This record gives sequence, structure tokens and C-alpha cells, in this order.
Amino acid sequence: MAENEQVQSWFRIAVVGCGQMGVSIASLLRAHGVAEEIVGTDKSELNLEMARRMGCLDRTEARLDRAVIGATVIVLALPLDEVFSAMQALGPDVRPGTLITCTAGTTARLHAQLVRHVRSAENFVPAYPLIWSAGAGPGTASADLLQGKKCLLASGEHVSDRALEQAVAFWTAVGMQPDVLPADRFEASIAGHAFWPLTIGLAASKVASRENWPVADTALTRWLEVVGTSMENPERSMQLYSSRLCGLLAETIEELKVWHRRLGGAIDDPEQEDKGMLQVQAEEKKET
Repeated sequence: MAENEQVQSWFRIAVVGCGQMGVSIASLLRAHGVAEEIVGTDKSELNLEMARRMGCLDRTEARLDRAVIGATVIVLALPLDEVFSAMQALGPDVRPGTLITCTAGTTARLHAQLVRHVRSAENFVPAYPLIWSAGAGPGTASADLLQGKKCLLASGEHVSDRALEQAVAFWTAVGMQPDVLPADRFEASIAGHAFWPLTIGLAASKVASRENWPVADTALTRWLEVVGTSMENPERSMQLYSSRLCGLLAETIEELKVWHRRLGGAIDDPEQEDKGMLQVQAEEKKET
């Protein structure tokens, strides 16, 4: 079967980044037996040690260029803002035809820059597992986090058909459900799934920290605690998705204006807005 032939060719898979996502992928690779050797690398020796203890890696390397030697698949389980530097650091040790994929949802603009400046980017396929977890670090990783979940893959002018076919086969073999989308829809889906709610949460946390805001254990404070742990250092990644986020925020504001008018308020008219609120309060009193 074609899938089995592809699995047999993946004798070495390098996982770059041994946090929650990277170790979860390594655990999936181990569970499905799609690689003869799984090599992990991370800037943190603590992460590497924890990954070794979890038994999902055959070997670890502190240096990225050594970890990818002889690999037939390289998975960049890194934040979006680290993808470019990691691709540059791969160096000349990437064998021709090696599939390189990621978990960060690399944008088309960043992908175009990679193609211009990094030789191995010709076999790079942006990917993004559609999951959410409040945990972080290798200690919270597990195959169950990803098993059976959808994984978005980007097609487009910078993605070769051969590499995309390999990526679909790879993510299928590890037990996920690849969904190939045009680059535009790929970015829109990721912005709405991850960065838009994070942006709203960060803005809400600033409003909630102002004077006279309730400080009790409210639904909002609990939600903000969860949002705060959903992504490490998100600002740079959010900047890379800024145009998408601005569009989503504009739509959100328009929807809020609709609700504002339903409550009797008038946009950009504080006096009328106060009258609207008094009208709402009067109606509420009548109902009670």
C-alpha cells in the first residue's frame, strides 16, 4: 500500500522543539511506529531531559544542525516567530527531498521569505494542528492531545505538489486528519482559532485591571487565567497575523455596534447613549 511504503521511508524523523507540541508529536510517532529513529532537539536541556525520560525519543541533540542530519522528515514544533531562524540554522545538512513541516501556522508572507533566503524551504509545508490546551512544556505532552485531531495544511504557489503530498501522508500516518486549504483560508482559520480569542483576552485583561473593576473570582477572571497560559510570548506571532487580526477585530466591533443599538445606544453620541441606558433600565424595572 502507498501509505506503508511512505512510512517505511521515514527511517529518521527530527522533531525540533521539545515542548508540549513537539513531545506530543514524538509520542504519536512512537505510538504509530512511523519512524525507525526519532531525534529531538531543543534549546532547553531541561526539555530534552524530560523528553528522554518520557521515552518518546531515540536520541537527543543539543544542536539543531546535528539533529537533522539524515532526517527524511523534519517537524518544527516551534512558535511562529522562531520558524525563520530555525530554517536558517538547518544549514546544509538537510538531505535533498526532506519534508519540512511545522506546527505554527506559517503565513504565506513568511513562507515567501523562506523560499527566497533558505534553500531547504522548497520542501516546506506550513501546518497547524487544531487543538487547544491550557498546559505547557513537555510534562503536559501526550499522544492523546493530537490523536484524531484535524491538522490544517497550506497549499499555494510556494508549496510544491510533491511536498504537500508527503505532508498529507505524514500527518495521516501519525493519526491526525490533514485538511489542505488555500493559503488565504489557512491563515484566516488560524487567526480565528488561536490569535483572535487571544487578542480579545489580552485586551480584556487590561480593562479588568483598571480601578473599580470587580476583583472577585468571576467567570471573566477564570477565563483570563486560561487564556494567559494558552501561548507563550504571543506578541510577535500576533504581529505576523496583524492584518488578519485587524479584520477580525473590525468585524467584532461592527457586531458590538449592532448590540449597542439594540440596547438603545447611539454610536459616537455619549448623551444619546446615556438616554439609551436609562431607557433600558426603565424597561427592566417594568419587567420586574
